[in-house]
Amino acid sequence: MTERILVTMTTSPSSLERLLSEITASNEVRVVRTGQVRDEDLAWATIILGNIAPPSRLQEFPNIHWIHSPNVGLDMYRDLLATTSSLSVTNSRGVMDDAAGEHGLALLLALSRKIPQLVNAKSRKEWCRDAYMREPESTVWAGKQVHVPGYGTIARAFIRKLSGLGLAVTVYRREAAGSDQHVDAFRALSALANHCREADALVSILPDVPGARGIISRQILSTLKPTAFVVNLGRGSALDESALVEALSHKAIAGAALDVFASEPLPHDSPFWELENVLISPHVAGRFDRETQHHISQFLERLADHLRQRTQER
Repeated sequence: MTERILVTMTTSPSSLERLLSEITASNEVRVVRTGQVRDEDLAWATIILGNIAPPSRLQEFPNIHWIHSPNVGLDMYRDLLATTSSLSVTNSRGVMDDAAGEHGLALLLALSRKIPQLVNAKSRKEWCRDAYMREPESTVWAGKQVHVPGYGTIARAFIRKLSGLGLAVTVYRREAAGSDQHVDAFRALSALANHCREADALVSILPDVPGARGIISRQILSTLKPTAFVVNLGRGSALDESALVEALSHKAIAGAALDVFASEPLPHDSPFWELENVLISPHVAGRFDRETQHHISQFLERLADHLRQRTQER
């Protein structure tokens, strides 16, 4: 059976060349930018490498049986999968782990070493040593505590990046169990309010699932130390943004670095833009120079398995 692969993911010329060269001769490939996908493209395809927006478009095309998304989270396909049993959707789990882990560490260090203040001073050609010294002291993480709600592959990569800083890591997951040489304690996510007052940084790497929505609540934020930082690398739905704005505005916590938001792109009227103690990262934690190459490699591996299975079923 011929598979017709519609590629909507942005690819580099070399990655696309590799994809085309490694697809078996019995299969076909069509490349279309995400925003330019026509109904006739969807009617032609049996497999999609990339995303289709809105996903509801796919309900009219039962010929498509597999989507391989470059996303880690598949929130956008949840409603579609609930009504379409013949469709399989896979993600790019693992591809962006190291990049997102490094990005999270960079955000945390930038907050704690007051890098934004230095960048702003440079734009003014200001030697800001006196002002820098007058502010609360920069953080040295050795001996401090980072609490991490979430324990997926990105969270594990982030925790590995922390391991050289000499700090203690507490992980919150569905159950208070686990074994990891880089983790000092595992606690149940439901116990976050009981222990987060110990945190010097709260780094959320939670997915958009019912049990995690809104869990970084006003209560949690009010419990944190005034010197604590909040970082969000997971999903914006985990965080009560209005409560965070209030905490930051009143300097109830030291600062926040956010890569994800409840509404993206972040609206122009969001209070986050005006807060000096906030770093805004526009959902780019997983981006890196060889990303498309890794996506293509992963897809080709899964495609080979898929084709072998289809051959065996015939």
